[in-house]
Amino acid sequence: MTAESPETPALSYVVPTVGGPPHLAECLESIYRDASETAVPAELIVVWQEPSAAAHGPVNDRDQRADGPASFRVLAERLAADHPAAFGGAPRLVQFPRPAGFARAANAGIAASLGNWIALVNDDAVLETGWTETLLEALRASAGADPRASPNFRVAAAQGINLLPAGPDEEVRTDGAGLAWNSRWQAVQVDRGATAPPPDGPPTPVYGVSATAALYRRDALADVSPGSGQLRPFNERLDSYYEDVELADRLRRASYGAVLVRVARIQHAGALSSRGRRAARLRVRRIYCNRLLVLAARFGRSFWLRLPRFLFRDAVDLFRGGKGELPGDPRRPGLLDLLFAWSRAVRLLPRFAGFGRPQSTWVPAVDPGPGRNSGPDDGVLQ
Repeated sequence: MTAESPETPALSYVVPTVGGPPHLAECLESIYRDASETAVPAELIVVWQEPSAAAHGPVNDRDQRADGPASFRVLAERLAADHPAAFGGAPRLVQFPRPAGFARAANAGIAASLGNWIALVNDDAVLETGWTETLLEALRASAGADPRASPNFRVAAAQGINLLPAGPDEEVRTDGAGLAWNSRWQAVQVDRGATAPPPDGPPTPVYGVSATAALYRRDALADVSPGSGQLRPFNERLDSYYEDVELADRLRRASYGAVLVRVARIQHAGALSSRGRRAARLRVRRIYCNRLLVLAARFGRSFWLRLPRFLFRDAVDLFRGGKGELPGDPRRPGLLDLLFAWSRAVRLLPRFAGFGRPQSTWVPAVDPGPGRNSGPDDGVLQ
């Protein structure tokens, strides 16, 4: 990576999206606004995934497939006119012909990025003013040291307080303040549902950051990426859910830490992609499957001795309450959900417990943007 300069972005925003959901325009507006107030050259990469016919209805007209990216470019031109200092050039598109899953889509955007810092932002997250600059300052000031660990424990990622949407007379509550494992070995968003804390105080260590909106050091992601030489930090077998937890585990094993910065804030609409009945069912099955896969990667061969306890904890959830009251809460699993989750986990567990072949990757088409030449094998979609 070359030194920071106007020609080489120091900061890369990566936004995975499926079909351009309603909140995407507000998300991008907040990114343009925040980037224009950040004192480093930046770039924007949008990972555009065509929606599946099952989720969004059939697409019979080929021109309709191009309408989404074309609409995005119109939106980007308007935002660039409103915020001319945000980016040195037009945003780049990384395109998939169908939904790729969050892990794969995020990896594709990160692999296409150039910045030393990578801001990964969900398409239903809206950054409050100063989010980027505050996280950059925290990571620079940390100098890689976690005060609760050894001097060689480097800080790799930072996030702010993620807030749930609230009406004018409603209490502002926290969507998440970092990732943690609870006593039942379930990954949780710290302080979810609690009253939002005041925006003050120094950065504090957390186990890991949520991929809802976080800032990562590029060199740390490179350190924990597979040995193929590609920058692909998320485990693509996980598809969506628990992928940020698994990455946090690997960063911790590589002596990297993470910090929470309470001054930085986002508004998170929450689970926009899983509000339909079918999507909600798929979501709860992936959550219970991926939890087992990540625990297998964490414990290795000793996972098999712990498996009965993990399955018992899953079964207990059959008799717990229904869907929570917060946006994005998964519904209570049914017996069929757990059976589907466990059967999928059975197929994949050997690879996560240290057996099997390395994961394969799905290479998307990349729009290099104005002034950037694509090679003969880039497969750019026009």
